[in-house]
Amino acid sequence: MFGDQSEPVTLTRDCRAVIIPAGEEAQLHAGQLVFITQSLGGS
Repeated sequence: MFGDQSEPVTLTRDCRAVIIPAGEEAQLHAGQLVFITQSLGGS
């Protein structure tokens, strides 16, 4: 599921999220199409 390419996921319920790196909270709603990604820091 996690890799260079992420497949879209349709949310089945509302959920909270945090926007990185800003740290701002966001509300995601059921039915929204989202991409789940992971990016590790580095220099």
